[in-house]
Amino acid sequence: DTAALSRTNNSALPPRPAHHVLRPDVDPRIDASVLIRFNPPEHLRTGAAVLVFPGGNYEQVCMDKEGHKVAVWLNSLGITAIVLRYRCITEGHYWPAQLEDAELAMRMVRDSATAWRIDRHRVGVMGFSAGGHLAGMTAAAEDPAVKPNLQILVYPCIDVTKPEWWPWKVCDGFPPFGDSPHLLVHPGTPPAFLTVSTEDDLCSAEHNTKPYEDRLRAAGVPVEHFIRPMGKHGHGMDGGWKEGCETWLRARGWVAEVGCKLA
Repeated sequence: DTAALSRTNNSALPPRPAHHVLRPDVDPRIDASVLIRFNPPEHLRTGAAVLVFPGGNYEQVCMDKEGHKVAVWLNSLGITAIVLRYRCITEGHYWPAQLEDAELAMRMVRDSATAWRIDRHRVGVMGFSAGGHLAGMTAAAEDPAVKPNLQILVYPCIDVTKPEWWPWKVCDGFPPFGDSPHLLVHPGTPPAFLTVSTEDDLCSAEHNTKPYEDRLRAAGVPVEHFIRPMGKHGHGMDGGWKEGCETWLRARGWVAEVGCKLA
């Protein structure tokens, strides 16, 4: 019958994402920050989790190709994906509001590890563009409750003064030069997977991932840098970097042995 058919169809659906408001006591018209938790299929769950920071120049949050689609990919590897919708400069939330959101999100993830069935010692960060800057800043934390266990930065902004034709300006609410992740590297910085396209003229390797890689290596931090032609800035999950990242994650025991391959 119709009810039975509906139940059968629903059993094949993926788990529905869960929403967690960062500051439930604050009016959401003022503070729209929220975590969206995407759980992997039970037969793939590894216990690892990644906090995802979409890009958007801190003026918006690209929740589609740098949020939801990233979460679906991570779920296919058995990793719990938790996407942060952080506060934006255009909403009157000047830096470091975004970093405050990231740090609070990381504390929430670790505090909820048992309930969310994740390993609090395997919580990484992943960011795109401005979200890559945010991930790098989170990775610079020395507080063990905030510092992630690994970082994945996709076409990130590292040097906030670049490019010279479109630098972030403190007077507009953007981060100052001192909050450039490559300046904050220390021996305890977590291992990094960095990727950027050679065709990216906004967050180029020369001004961003390469200086960061150099500082990480000098500090003795393991780093992998995947760079090749992948299109212009903002190519999202395209370009071929996912396979290298999956291999890197698998070597760290974060990926399910039997994957759920996406079309």
